[in-house]
Amino acid sequence: MTTDCKNIPWSLRVAATLLVTLTACTSDPSPTDSVTAVTAAVNAPGSPDTYAVIDCLLPGQIHQLGKHTTFVTARRPVRTTGENCAIRAGEYVTRDRADYGTSLKTWLADAQTGSAEGQYYVATLYENGDGKVVPPDYRQAAEWYRKAAEQGDKRAMIGLGRLYEQGLGLSKDPEQAFTWFRKASGLSEGAFSSLANTQVPQAKDLGFDGPSLEVIDPPLVRTRGIQPRPDDLAIPVDTGVQRSVTGRVLAPAGLQTLLVNGEKITPSDNGVFTATLRALRSASDELLIQILAKDTQDKQTTMKFTLKAKGALQPTTPIPKQDIDGFGRYHALVIGNDQYTHWPKLKNAISDATAIAKVLEERYGFQVRLLKDAGRTQIMKALNQYTKELTEKDNLIIYYAGHGHLEQGIERGYWISVDAETDDNSEWVRLSDVTDQLQLISAKHVMVVADSCFSGKLTRSLSLAQMKPGLTDEERFEVLKQLAQERVRTAMSSGGVKPVLDAGGSGHSVFAEAFLGVLEDNVMILEARRLFDAIHARVISNSQKMGATQIPTYDPINMAGHESIGDFIFVPQTPKNRRG
Repeated sequence: MTTDCKNIPWSLRVAATLLVTLTACTSDPSPTDSVTAVTAAVNAPGSPDTYAVIDCLLPGQIHQLGKHTTFVTARRPVRTTGENCAIRAGEYVTRDRADYGTSLKTWLADAQTGSAEGQYYVATLYENGDGKVVPPDYRQAAEWYRKAAEQGDKRAMIGLGRLYEQGLGLSKDPEQAFTWFRKASGLSEGAFSSLANTQVPQAKDLGFDGPSLEVIDPPLVRTRGIQPRPDDLAIPVDTGVQRSVTGRVLAPAGLQTLLVNGEKITPSDNGVFTATLRALRSASDELLIQILAKDTQDKQTTMKFTLKAKGALQPTTPIPKQDIDGFGRYHALVIGNDQYTHWPKLKNAISDATAIAKVLEERYGFQVRLLKDAGRTQIMKALNQYTKELTEKDNLIIYYAGHGHLEQGIERGYWISVDAETDDNSEWVRLSDVTDQLQLISAKHVMVVADSCFSGKLTRSLSLAQMKPGLTDEERFEVLKQLAQERVRTAMSSGGVKPVLDAGGSGHSVFAEAFLGVLEDNVMILEARRLFDAIHARVISNSQKMGATQIPTYDPINMAGHESIGDFIFVPQTPKNRRG
């Protein structure tokens, strides 16, 4: 239902999932126990402001020159928490994005000495402005991004590519955007060419590859068989229930026709399409599906698979043990707030959080810390603890479900802690503070899943790569391994910057129901972009049935250290690869 969003003008219920995929080392003697560490941190005394990210000036270092001369170097800027700055005897003003001058002064001198890190932070300050009085200066941002990018800073490469892509401070130039994104990706030539939306726009001519097809939702199961046959690809479904199948078509030369069992289908701008199929009448009933795509060159591709009753399939084991070691360890912080003191109580936030915690732990092997009805102090302590505990061998998820608020004009978003007042923001959690924490967390891949009204304000539009349809299992796995090596900060929102549905009739929100369903159905190593495509189709379909139109989005998180076109990777457990 939509009542919570409608009754609160600036309601923001955020579900944030920070997902990191990194190279694991099976010889590590002591894997991180994040649940114990985060639990201890949440229960420890202390102010949440201690864990806010600030710009800190550390004291200069004392150097000895010969026997009789000593000197002190200039003070050094660093972005860290207030707690860490105090321990290191640093000087700071609690960081406020409205305090533009203080932050710029802290980093500008360092940038002018040639520090790539300083140049990157100066660029982000110019790109943001102060949110109130000082507007963004995109031309200056581009200059500083370029200086840092030319020194190899991947975050700056992405920033510069974004400005070229959107025509901010620079002439809009897709080829330059492509060039900088490619440099930042770190992918090999072969892997990069396997991504569907990393092609430089070209004039239409002959010589393009023909169209390619893939099924996104529900996932196909490859059944056992010595010789491949059309029905070796199958979808298990319940009998007596009408089923929709979602897929994606890629046609570099332009799509002329798309048919599903002879019926013409119109895909979305990014090639995603949905077809409604008849229900299976019995456990022995089957339905053969044929999809045909023809491009403007008259090249065509077909794909066949079968709908079969659940229980009639014997899928092969999709993930051998030796294949998953490179994807790292997985952790999750899951937050659900229902029982608000001053805001209207919610019905499904804790239910959503509990179910997601369960599927992440049981199906994907995450170490999960679940917080119910959390205050600002607990949330900030938990986030800060992950900056201390995790390394580049760890993956992290943070999921938040609860109320929120969006300030118009400055477009500042907040998570609302369970004891926060409606007219006093001192106990609200600023999304910019969460973003700052993401820069300090060592995990490479961070994905925020935000199931809330106006949750899209956490992100900034930017091209995200996705794999081309039609890759073999071996080709796809090689690309996944490449994607798993790059630092990524992305967010999946349940409805962009518009109100979203709170209930879907199953005890969960429409978005959470889709998120859970796709993860539970999945039997393969799954990149987040593919997860999103499946969720996107389910949410639109189910919301329209309820008389609304809810459109999820998936973009990089703004100013969180996004460096690459990589993606977060989910690795489901099987008896052979279950993590000890």
